[in-house]
Formats: sequence, C-alpha cells, structure tokens
Amino acid sequence: MGSVDFTDWVAPDLELTLGGTIYTVAPPSVDQARLILALTVRSEIALGLTQMSVPDELAKILEGHAGVPLGQITLAGAYDKLIKDNHPAVTIERMAFYAMHYWSRGKDRADAIAKAMWEVTHKPDGDDASGEANSR
Repeated sequence: MGSVDFTDWVAPDLELTLGGTIYTVAPPSVDQARLILALTVRSEIALGLTQMSVPDELAKILEGHAGVPLGQITLAGAYDKLIKDNHPAVTIERMAFYAMHYWSRGKDRADAIAKAMWEVTHKPDGDDASGEANSR
C-alpha cells in the first residue's frame, strides 16, 4: 500500500491583515463551500456580473441561512475576533464579502471586486481629500 504526505498540497489559510493584526481564516468545509458558492452567485447577480438567476439547488441552500451574518459564514472564527477587537461593522462586512469571493472564485476575482467597490478614487490634481469610495 502506498502512502503520500499531502501536507504541502492542502489549501492554504486566508490571512487578512488589519491594523497590524493578522486574522487567519481556514478554508471552508464542504458544506460551508456550498453555502459560500450560493452566496457568491447571488452576489454576482446583484452586482450585475451575470444575467442568470439563482439556480433552485443554490436557492435551497440559501433558505436555511437567512439572517446569518456573512462574516460567520466566510470568516469563521476570525469574525468573532474582529468584533472583539472592535473593528467597525462596515470593515468586517467588507472582509466577509472579500472572503466570500476569495473562497469561491479566487484571489484575483476577490481583489478585482474589492478594488472596484471600495478603492478610493483620486482626483487628477492629486486632491483626494473627499475620501469618497469609488462609485463603480
């Protein structure tokens, strides 16, 4: 019987740095991954990234999780630590949203969506004092 050490091939944790603290999020379980995928599809529809509707199979997955904070689903134990560390709700929600897209579509897609939604726009003259988020 053969044996293979799979340690070097496991999916790595997601590390989110905020205020000098690293919040580590383990990859989702199979059940969590299904829920995260369903949430991602719903998000992509809401953002206009796809013209499809939520498939019945995914809608059924979503039914049982209404009212559960996104961070509990996508950030696991890091969610409670972020709250304990007194980070603003909007920041935690953005991290949860990022993690949702990261786990379902990968880092490049999560980065692109985050930049499109939250990156501060800069005026051509360099005056970015307004602090307004990108309206894309």
